[in-house]
Amino acid sequence: GHFMWRSRLQELPKPRWSARRDFACLVGQVLSTGWQGLWLLGGRSNSYLNDIWRSSDGGTTWEEVKSGPLWSPRSRFGATLGLDGESSSLMYVIGGESSTGLCQDVWVSDSAGKNWHCMNNEAPFGRRTDLACATMSSNPLTLVVGGGFSVTPQHDVWLSRDAGQTFIRIQ
Repeated sequence: GHFMWRSRLQELPKPRWSARRDFACLVGQVLSTGWQGLWLLGGRSNSYLNDIWRSSDGGTTWEEVKSGPLWSPRSRFGATLGLDGESSSLMYVIGGESSTGLCQDVWVSDSAGKNWHCMNNEAPFGRRTDLACATMSSNPLTLVVGGGFSVTPQHDVWLSRDAGQTFIRIQ
């Protein structure tokens, strides 16, 4: 690792996506290009966003992922990518902040962001932003969600074994 810090950093071309804050970035499996897939999702500039951008060359170039119906424009949401060690993966978008307030939904894509399914429109953990989430490396259907803010800071952990359809609170 320390050799990386001695090498000169290369400035990448300006991406096509708009300047934003409070977005999510995900890193996926190694692609045929030799690079890991990168995704940028949503966020906020002058308004809330729900666009999805993907790079397959280490961030040098970005293409917008054209998708069907998907989650509402939002920022400060949880996002994670569940990999099963093979070629399939599940991409999640959870909660966050939208123009109508805080969200408590769970969305999943099994097509690298092209198609999305609402697994739970009113998840039991409630409306919140800035939450943490992760999947189990051996089973991308297993989702852990916790923390974040609603009216007050949250210190809870929720577990789903069915891609966010149902949750149990971990005591």
